[in-house]
Amino acid sequence: MRMEISGKLKLREEIWKHDGKIIDGRHRYRACNDAKVKPRYRDWDGEGDLVKFVVSLNLHRRHLTPSQAGMVAATIANLKWGEKPEWSIDHSGSNEQAAGMMNVSERSVRRARIVRDNAVPELIEAVESGEISISAAASSYAR
Repeated sequence: MRMEISGKLKLREEIWKHDGKIIDGRHRYRACNDAKVKPRYRDWDGEGDLVKFVVSLNLHRRHLTPSQAGMVAATIANLKWGEKPEWSIDHSGSNEQAAGMMNVSERSVRRARIVRDNAVPELIEAVESGEISISAAASSYAR
């Protein structure tokens, strides 16, 4: 989130906003407030698909395993039109669309949805943290 320059904390990545809402960087925003660092913002230009834009920002910063990317894709695919996810974007997508966004197979998305729908929170967390693969987690729920 931050780097130190001459003993001062500084925000490394700007916080992205759209229509006055944070679309990427809510943790950076909170960290800035906690550290009493002035946040810097950028506004999304509105071109293209907002979800794809946010996903691309995050993929550039994070190194996700295929299982972790599958879990993200399952979350995207599970959104209903008008539903407000934590990051306040209206979007709905199919397994195919979500798989394409996250560059994983539709099978990974289907497995991730099985895990999300059936597994205990500890197992979901283990997949999301990269400790266990989607295929291993979903194998207990084979249909």
